[in-house]
Amino acid sequence: MNSTPLKSLEGITSQNLVKEAATLAELVLSWKLAGQFKYDVPQCPDKVVVDIHVKEELNNDYWVARVNEFEEVPNAGVASLWKQLLQYSIGSTESLDTCHTVYEEDYIEEIFKHNLHPYELPEPASGYHCFTYLTELFYKLQWPLKVRRFCNLVHIVKSPDEKRAFVISLAVDPSLIPNASKETHFVDGQFTSVERLEYDGEDLQWLMTTCSDANGMVPGWIAKKALNSAIAKDVPSFMNWALKKKE
Repeated sequence: MNSTPLKSLEGITSQNLVKEAATLAELVLSWKLAGQFKYDVPQCPDKVVVDIHVKEELNNDYWVARVNEFEEVPNAGVASLWKQLLQYSIGSTESLDTCHTVYEEDYIEEIFKHNLHPYELPEPASGYHCFTYLTELFYKLQWPLKVRRFCNLVHIVKSPDEKRAFVISLAVDPSLIPNASKETHFVDGQFTSVERLEYDGEDLQWLMTTCSDANGMVPGWIAKKALNSAIAKDVPSFMNWALKKKE
């Protein structure tokens, strides 16, 4: 699992994807702690803390991860936050209309357009409800950078007891996307990511790790430097948006 786009989905199974994603997520806390961000959010009297971990070399890629334990959130608010994360950050396992990507476009300001196509993976992961689709995502970056397109296979899994869930996004070649855009005003980037949510009724953890390449004129060292804050700020963006969504 890395950011190199897959040119074929042959041999990709739900069971193996979830196994690989779970193994990767378990490694994150052993990676180098590269920074910490703190944000004001309405759910906390204190700032919410986002820890950033990095792995310089894994599967021939550079990986960065964010981890939230939400210790700053009052106990009374943790269960409500979990429901919001499960409903919106993970999204539906039944409908494209309420899937992860649809909600993600609402709270990640850089995303401005998506195209979704249903897909079915063989060998559904045991012990989970599963849902899969292909997506073509368009990101508007700061001037003078061009729009970036990212093509992915997205696999959503939720445990029936709603205590664990994953969003697994694999970079794929644009040729695998039905009716992919033929426009030329964008640059094709690529990313692979694993998002894991766990909640045992008391402790809540939101973990996301990714490897990526924006391509184009962005030097690799600049992209790496910007990645920490880019993935960290998605946490307060989600928390602020989800509270308004609830209201």
